[in-house]
Amino acid sequence: MWLNLNILAGSFNFREAVFVRTAGCSFQTDVKSDKVSVMKNVIFAIFSASLMSLLLSGCGGSQAPEDSSEILEISASVSAADRSEFTTQKWHVTNKRILVLFGYGFNEDPLKTEILFALEENFGLDESGGLIFPVVFPDDFRHGDRSPAADIAAFIDDDSMDYSGILLLGAPENTHRALARIQDSWNMNVPYPVFSLFPQDDVLGMEATCDFVLDKSQSGEEFGEESEVTVPDAAALIVQAVSYMNSLNGSPEQDAGLSRHSAQMFPGRTLHRYSDPETGLASINHYVLD
Repeated sequence: MWLNLNILAGSFNFREAVFVRTAGCSFQTDVKSDKVSVMKNVIFAIFSASLMSLLLSGCGGSQAPEDSSEILEISASVSAADRSEFTTQKWHVTNKRILVLFGYGFNEDPLKTEILFALEENFGLDESGGLIFPVVFPDDFRHGDRSPAADIAAFIDDDSMDYSGILLLGAPENTHRALARIQDSWNMNVPYPVFSLFPQDDVLGMEATCDFVLDKSQSGEEFGEESEVTVPDAAALIVQAVSYMNSLNGSPEQDAGLSRHSAQMFPGRTLHRYSDPETGLASINHYVLD
Protein backbone atom coordinates (compact mmCIF):
# COMPACT_ATOMS: atom_id res chain seq x y z
CA MET A 1 0.00 0.00 0.00
CA TRP A 2 1.34 3.40 -0.95
CA LEU A 3 0.49 6.55 0.93
CA ASN A 4 1.44 9.93 -0.57
CA LEU A 5 1.92 12.61 2.03
CA ASN A 6 2.32 16.14 0.66
CA ILE A 7 3.81 18.66 2.91
CA LEU A 8 2.45 22.12 2.18
CA ALA A 9 4.97 24.75 3.01
CA GLY A 10 3.28 27.94 1.75
CA SER A 11 5.70 29.70 -0.60
CA PHE A 12 8.29 26.87 -0.25
CA ASN A 13 9.30 25.00 -3.41
CA PHE A 14 8.74 21.28 -3.64
CA ARG A 15 12.00 19.85 -4.90
CA GLU A 16 11.77 16.10 -4.52
CA ALA A 17 9.75 13.25 -3.16
CA VAL A 18 11.02 10.64 -0.87
CA PHE A 19 9.47 7.22 -0.75
CA VAL A 20 9.78 5.15 2.32
CA ARG A 21 8.66 1.52 2.59
CA THR A 22 8.43 -0.14 5.98
CA ALA A 23 6.48 -3.16 7.34
CA GLY A 24 4.45 -3.41 4.13
CA CYS A 25 3.62 0.35 4.02
CA SER A 26 5.15 3.09 1.80
CA PHE A 27 5.44 6.73 2.67
CA GLN A 28 5.98 9.45 0.02
CA THR A 29 6.71 12.90 1.27
CA ASP A 30 7.76 16.10 -0.31
CA VAL A 31 10.62 17.57 1.53
CA LYS A 32 11.19 21.23 1.95
CA SER A 33 14.52 22.84 1.54
CA ASP A 34 15.46 21.90 5.09
CA LYS A 35 15.05 18.19 4.36
CA VAL A 36 17.65 17.15 6.90
CA SER A 37 15.20 17.61 9.76
CA VAL A 38 12.51 15.66 7.93
CA MET A 39 14.90 12.84 7.18
CA LYS A 40 15.79 12.54 10.87
CA ASN A 41 12.12 12.21 11.74
CA VAL A 42 11.59 9.53 9.10
CA ILE A 43 14.64 7.53 10.18
CA PHE A 44 13.47 7.71 13.80
CA ALA A 45 10.03 6.43 12.74
CA ILE A 46 11.59 3.51 10.82
CA PHE A 47 13.84 2.64 13.77
CA SER A 48 10.88 2.76 16.19
CA ALA A 49 8.74 0.53 13.96
CA SER A 50 11.56 -2.02 13.55
CA LEU A 51 12.26 -2.07 17.27
CA MET A 52 8.58 -2.62 18.05
CA SER A 53 8.45 -5.49 15.55
CA LEU A 54 11.46 -7.17 17.13
CA LEU A 55 10.02 -6.79 20.62
CA LEU A 56 6.69 -8.31 19.58
CA SER A 57 8.32 -11.27 17.84
CA GLY A 58 10.64 -11.81 20.85
CA CYS A 59 7.75 -11.97 23.26
CA GLY A 60 6.07 -14.64 21.18
CA GLY A 61 9.11 -16.98 21.39
CA SER A 62 10.01 -16.53 25.04
CA GLN A 63 9.99 -19.56 27.37
CA ALA A 64 9.51 -19.88 31.07
CA PRO A 65 12.71 -20.45 33.06
CA GLU A 66 13.54 -24.03 33.99
CA ASP A 67 12.29 -25.09 37.36
CA SER A 68 15.39 -25.81 39.48
CA SER A 69 13.31 -27.79 41.94
CA GLU A 70 12.99 -30.58 39.36
CA ILE A 71 16.79 -30.88 39.20
CA LEU A 72 16.99 -31.10 42.97
CA GLU A 73 14.32 -33.79 43.03
CA ILE A 74 16.18 -35.88 40.43
CA SER A 75 19.44 -35.59 42.37
CA ALA A 76 17.77 -36.51 45.63
CA SER A 77 16.23 -39.61 44.07
CA VAL A 78 19.65 -41.26 43.63
CA SER A 79 19.76 -44.07 46.17
CA ALA A 80 22.62 -44.85 48.55
CA ALA A 81 23.29 -48.03 46.58
CA ASP A 82 23.79 -46.03 43.38
CA ARG A 83 26.13 -43.60 45.14
CA SER A 84 28.20 -46.49 46.50
CA GLU A 85 29.23 -47.37 42.95
CA PHE A 86 31.27 -44.18 42.86
CA THR A 87 32.97 -44.78 46.23
CA THR A 88 36.74 -44.95 45.97
CA GLN A 89 37.94 -48.52 46.29
CA LYS A 90 40.75 -49.04 48.79
CA TRP A 91 42.33 -52.03 47.03
CA HIS A 92 43.50 -52.82 43.53
CA VAL A 93 43.26 -55.99 41.48
CA THR A 94 46.46 -58.04 41.88
CA ASN A 95 47.92 -61.42 40.98
CA LYS A 96 49.39 -61.79 44.46
CA ARG A 97 47.52 -63.52 47.27
CA ILE A 98 47.81 -63.75 51.05
CA LEU A 99 46.36 -66.98 52.42
CA VAL A 100 44.40 -66.35 55.61
CA LEU A 101 43.53 -69.48 57.56
CA PHE A 102 40.56 -69.20 59.95
CA GLY A 103 41.25 -71.77 62.65
CA TYR A 104 40.07 -72.29 66.22
CA GLY A 105 38.40 -69.26 67.75
CA PHE A 106 38.11 -67.49 64.37
CA ASN A 107 36.06 -69.94 62.29
CA GLU A 108 32.61 -69.10 63.60
CA ASP A 109 30.27 -66.14 63.29
CA PRO A 110 29.97 -63.35 64.12
CA LEU A 111 33.77 -62.94 64.40
CA LYS A 112 34.54 -64.73 61.14
CA THR A 113 32.14 -62.54 59.17
CA GLU A 114 33.43 -59.39 60.85
CA ILE A 115 37.03 -60.23 59.94
CA LEU A 116 36.15 -61.22 56.38
CA PHE A 117 34.26 -57.96 55.88
CA ALA A 118 37.24 -55.92 57.14
CA LEU A 119 39.66 -57.84 54.91
CA GLU A 120 37.42 -57.50 51.87
CA GLU A 121 36.97 -53.77 52.42
CA ASN A 122 40.69 -53.08 52.79
CA PHE A 123 42.34 -55.64 50.51
CA GLY A 124 39.66 -57.40 48.46
CA LEU A 125 38.99 -61.13 48.31
CA ASP A 126 40.42 -63.64 45.84
CA GLU A 127 37.05 -64.17 44.16
CA SER A 128 36.99 -60.49 43.16
CA GLY A 129 40.63 -60.23 42.15
CA GLY A 130 41.69 -59.00 45.59
CA LEU A 131 44.64 -59.92 47.79
CA ILE A 132 43.02 -62.21 50.39
CA PHE A 133 42.51 -65.94 49.85
CA PRO A 134 40.47 -67.08 52.88
CA VAL A 135 40.43 -70.72 54.03
CA VAL A 136 38.16 -71.83 56.88
CA PHE A 137 39.00 -74.81 59.06
CA PRO A 138 37.44 -77.36 58.95
CA ASP A 139 34.77 -76.28 56.41
CA ASP A 140 37.18 -75.95 53.48
CA PHE A 141 39.14 -79.08 54.37
CA ARG A 142 38.60 -82.57 53.04
CA HIS A 143 37.06 -85.10 55.37
CA GLY A 144 38.43 -88.59 55.78
CA ASP A 145 41.89 -89.97 56.42
CA ARG A 146 43.68 -86.86 55.20
CA SER A 147 45.12 -84.74 58.02
CA PRO A 148 44.66 -80.98 58.37
CA ALA A 149 48.39 -80.60 57.81
CA ALA A 150 48.10 -82.26 54.41
CA ASP A 151 45.23 -79.99 53.43
CA ILE A 152 47.09 -76.86 54.47
CA ALA A 153 50.14 -77.97 52.51
CA ALA A 154 47.91 -78.62 49.47
CA PHE A 155 46.50 -75.09 49.65
CA ILE A 156 49.96 -73.56 49.89
CA ASP A 157 51.49 -75.78 47.19
CA ASP A 158 48.80 -74.82 44.67
CA ASP A 159 50.77 -73.75 41.58
CA SER A 160 47.93 -71.52 40.40
CA MET A 161 48.40 -69.23 43.41
CA ASP A 162 51.16 -66.63 43.68
CA TYR A 163 51.41 -66.07 47.43
CA SER A 164 52.95 -63.02 49.02
CA GLY A 165 52.22 -64.18 52.58
CA ILE A 166 50.46 -66.62 54.90
CA LEU A 167 48.48 -65.53 57.96
CA LEU A 168 47.29 -68.20 60.39
CA LEU A 169 44.48 -67.37 62.83
CA GLY A 170 44.09 -69.92 65.60
CA ALA A 171 46.21 -72.48 63.73
CA PRO A 172 44.88 -76.02 64.37
CA GLU A 173 47.00 -78.94 65.50
CA ASN A 174 49.87 -80.05 63.25
CA THR A 175 49.78 -76.88 61.17
CA HIS A 176 53.53 -76.61 61.77
CA ARG A 177 54.02 -79.89 59.91
CA ALA A 178 52.48 -78.40 56.77
CA LEU A 179 54.71 -75.35 57.13
CA ALA A 180 57.77 -77.59 57.58
CA ARG A 181 56.99 -79.20 54.22
CA ILE A 182 56.82 -75.77 52.63
CA GLN A 183 60.18 -74.87 54.17
CA ASP A 184 61.70 -78.03 52.74
CA SER A 185 60.34 -77.28 49.28
CA TRP A 186 62.04 -73.86 49.43
CA ASN A 187 65.26 -75.14 51.01
CA MET A 188 64.46 -73.22 54.20
CA ASN A 189 64.20 -69.92 52.27
CA VAL A 190 60.47 -69.31 51.95
CA PRO A 191 60.15 -66.13 49.83
CA TYR A 192 57.18 -64.66 51.72
CA PRO A 193 56.37 -63.98 55.40
CA VAL A 194 54.41 -66.43 57.53
CA PHE A 195 52.62 -65.02 60.60
CA SER A 196 50.68 -67.00 63.20
CA LEU A 197 48.28 -65.19 65.50
CA PHE A 198 46.93 -66.95 68.60
CA PRO A 199 47.84 -70.49 67.47
CA GLN A 200 46.38 -73.66 68.98
CA ASP A 201 49.26 -75.72 67.61
CA ASP A 202 52.49 -76.79 69.28
CA VAL A 203 54.40 -73.71 70.51
CA LEU A 204 57.88 -74.85 69.50
CA GLY A 205 56.58 -76.04 66.15
CA MET A 206 55.04 -72.64 65.46
CA GLU A 207 58.20 -70.78 66.44
CA ALA A 208 60.29 -72.99 64.15
CA THR A 209 58.11 -72.62 61.06
CA CYS A 210 56.76 -69.05 61.32
CA ASP A 211 58.45 -65.68 61.03
CA PHE A 212 56.25 -64.11 63.68
CA VAL A 213 54.00 -65.65 66.36
CA LEU A 214 51.59 -63.69 68.54
CA ASP A 215 49.70 -64.97 71.57
CA LYS A 216 47.38 -63.39 74.06
CA SER A 217 48.42 -63.44 77.69
CA GLN A 218 46.81 -66.47 79.35
CA SER A 219 48.25 -66.10 82.87
CA GLY A 220 50.37 -69.20 82.41
CA GLU A 221 47.48 -71.42 81.25
CA GLU A 222 47.98 -73.77 78.34
CA PHE A 223 45.87 -73.41 75.23
CA GLY A 224 43.32 -76.15 74.80
CA GLU A 225 42.52 -77.67 71.43
CA GLU A 226 39.52 -75.39 70.93
CA SER A 227 40.02 -72.78 73.63
CA GLU A 228 38.25 -69.51 73.08
CA VAL A 229 40.47 -66.56 72.20
CA THR A 230 39.03 -63.18 73.11
CA VAL A 231 40.89 -60.31 71.46
CA PRO A 232 39.62 -56.73 71.60
CA ASP A 233 39.34 -55.24 68.10
CA ALA A 234 40.41 -58.52 66.53
CA ALA A 235 39.41 -57.43 63.02
CA ALA A 236 41.44 -54.22 63.27
CA LEU A 237 44.46 -56.12 64.57
CA ILE A 238 44.28 -58.62 61.70
CA VAL A 239 44.00 -55.81 59.15
CA GLN A 240 47.16 -54.31 60.66
CA ALA A 241 48.97 -57.65 60.35
CA VAL A 242 47.96 -58.10 56.70
CA SER A 243 48.87 -54.51 55.85
CA TYR A 244 52.33 -54.86 57.34
CA MET A 245 52.86 -58.28 55.77
CA ASN A 246 51.95 -56.84 52.38
CA SER A 247 54.56 -54.08 52.81
CA LEU A 248 57.39 -56.55 53.38
CA ASN A 249 59.68 -57.75 50.64
CA GLY A 250 60.10 -61.36 51.68
CA SER A 251 60.50 -62.81 55.17
CA PRO A 252 61.87 -60.62 57.98
CA GLU A 253 65.17 -61.59 59.56
CA GLN A 254 64.95 -63.70 62.71
CA ASP A 255 66.88 -61.36 64.96
CA ALA A 256 66.45 -58.54 67.45
CA GLY A 257 64.97 -56.44 64.64
CA LEU A 258 61.69 -58.32 65.04
CA SER A 259 60.89 -56.11 68.02
CA ARG A 260 60.92 -53.12 65.68
CA HIS A 261 58.72 -54.99 63.21
CA SER A 262 56.19 -55.90 65.91
CA ALA A 263 56.00 -52.29 67.13
CA GLN A 264 55.45 -51.03 63.58
CA MET A 265 52.92 -53.74 62.83
CA PHE A 266 50.74 -53.04 65.85
CA PRO A 267 51.18 -49.37 66.80
CA GLY A 268 49.60 -48.40 70.09
CA ARG A 269 49.51 -51.97 71.38
CA THR A 270 51.71 -53.43 74.12
CA LEU A 271 53.68 -56.55 73.24
CA HIS A 272 56.47 -58.40 75.03
CA ARG A 273 58.52 -61.45 74.21
CA TYR A 274 57.18 -64.84 75.09
CA SER A 275 59.22 -66.76 77.68
CA ASP A 276 59.17 -70.53 77.98
CA PRO A 277 57.46 -71.37 81.30
CA GLU A 278 59.95 -74.19 82.02
CA THR A 279 63.28 -72.74 80.96
CA GLY A 280 62.46 -69.04 81.24
CA LEU A 281 64.17 -68.44 77.88
CA ALA A 282 62.71 -65.64 75.78
CA SER A 283 61.75 -66.46 72.22
CA ILE A 284 63.12 -64.44 69.33
CA ASN A 285 59.99 -64.42 67.18
CA HIS A 286 57.20 -65.17 69.65
CA TYR A 287 55.37 -62.26 71.31
CA VAL A 288 52.50 -61.88 73.76
CA LEU A 289 49.78 -59.25 73.46
CA ASP A 290 48.86 -57.67 76.81
